[in-house]
Amino acid sequence: MKPMEKIMNGIGLGLLGICFVISLWTVGSRSFREATSDEVHIRFAHWQLESGLRDTIDVLAAEYMKLHPNVRITQMTIPERAYPSWVTTQLAGGMAPDIVELGKGVTAERIARYFEPLGDYIDEVNPYNKGTSLQDVSWRETFLDNMEGGTPGFDILMEYYGVPLSMHTVRFFFNAPLYREIMGDTPYPTTYTELMAFSERTLKWSKETGRNVVPIAGSQYNSPILMERMFASQTQRMSIRQDTTGGLRIGSGRFSTNFLQGELSWKTPELRSALELMQDVCKSMPPGFLQMMREDSTFYFVQERAVATITGSWDSTSLATQSGTELAVVNIPIPVPGPEAFGKFVLGPVSELGLNTSMPFGVPRTSKHKDVAIDFLRFLSSQPINTQFSALSQWLPSVADVPLIPALVPFKPVINGYQQGIIIPTLGADSQRAYSTNFHILADPKRGVDAFVEELDKRLPTAIKSDLDRSIKAAMESCGRRDGVLAAELHLAGITLEQPMPNQGRLAGFFEVQFEQERAAWSNITQLLELEKR
Repeated sequence: MKPMEKIMNGIGLGLLGICFVISLWTVGSRSFREATSDEVHIRFAHWQLESGLRDTIDVLAAEYMKLHPNVRITQMTIPERAYPSWVTTQLAGGMAPDIVELGKGVTAERIARYFEPLGDYIDEVNPYNKGTSLQDVSWRETFLDNMEGGTPGFDILMEYYGVPLSMHTVRFFFNAPLYREIMGDTPYPTTYTELMAFSERTLKWSKETGRNVVPIAGSQYNSPILMERMFASQTQRMSIRQDTTGGLRIGSGRFSTNFLQGELSWKTPELRSALELMQDVCKSMPPGFLQMMREDSTFYFVQERAVATITGSWDSTSLATQSGTELAVVNIPIPVPGPEAFGKFVLGPVSELGLNTSMPFGVPRTSKHKDVAIDFLRFLSSQPINTQFSALSQWLPSVADVPLIPALVPFKPVINGYQQGIIIPTLGADSQRAYSTNFHILADPKRGVDAFVEELDKRLPTAIKSDLDRSIKAAMESCGRRDGVLAAELHLAGITLEQPMPNQGRLAGFFEVQFEQERAAWSNITQLLELEKR
């Protein structure tokens, strides 16, 4: 080895040693301060990197710290792609922050194992609502959906683990100046016919000007949102026929088993129309959009290579900041009932009344300061602070009686309308994979619907059976675990088997969920047994 190489290697090792000592000192001194100080340190982790959100949480955390001088709140933002692996490692290693956003790697099983149940807290009044219209309302009932959106897998766990801070809707975003340059004074599309007229005019204008602009920025992130909405528009009337229990909702399990039993097929007129509609929509997106990531479609839009994009209200501030131009926000245009294009099977606009709240946060059991962490979540979800959260972040609120700023009015959930139709029949991971990995065939104008159906007919039945079997096993295990919980709840409530079951209240809701889960599980078992006999 040459002398210079030895010197450089020595310098490198020296720098590495210095970095190690500094890191060791930083971690050690922080641990020493936390162990010897009266200060309570709360770490708050999430993956929301959208513009304005982190600043909003910092502002609200500062207000909380003014009320509680002995508390220090540190926000931890983890990239969305890394979050599932990161949070799984943190939970399994007992090193999780005091407050963790639920979802993306935090499954129902992990929630039950690692997180603190909130049942003892949610029926109490939120003290931070004092002096508001919610001051005498239980914490759970202050949320727009009674906190049901706070816990992924709530129907399985039958317990509240998460506190939601927001709600989201999905909309079309248009670059307003570019739209006017192409369409003149034509109003923004509100029906599918108008959307396709806009698309055709944009493609024609692009060729005439050489600007290379596509109508809609699509990617594997946002195009499924639009495709599912279009598919569901064609199955609105079908969903009523399939709804034999009167629940106004058809689960993917029922739809999938109907496929296996031959009651439905891709030759069914509504489903054939749904596939043709999705193929029609693909023409408005850039070539190869199924290989594009979320950031690719954003670049297309902000660089004015696309006139419109579809995404959730969570992206509104980021799109406005990055594009630096006027944006127009409209509801997703679906076909109109009647003789117009793809209107034969449509009932009408979809109501968003049943939307759940989102962005839920839970408290891991390993937190040394659970009460303070839960108190901070009470603070964030109080009516005054959630009002500030909504105004600063420009995200919809999760709490009742919170006024909307003008920028959020286009995202307000649509109340009037019809139920959504049946979505694409994918029961689980295997059937979803069979569908998504072959969707490129449908998007290919040289192949199209028939080739896509041929491939699905080969792969989807086996995938659905696999998912159905897995779903049955999970449901039966879940029902077995909940039987013990319900027995304990009855004992604590002083109810014996000789007495009638409660017909209202929290306990009645738990029994209703349990009975429905058992009914669905046994229905799937019966259907699977019938299929195996064939």
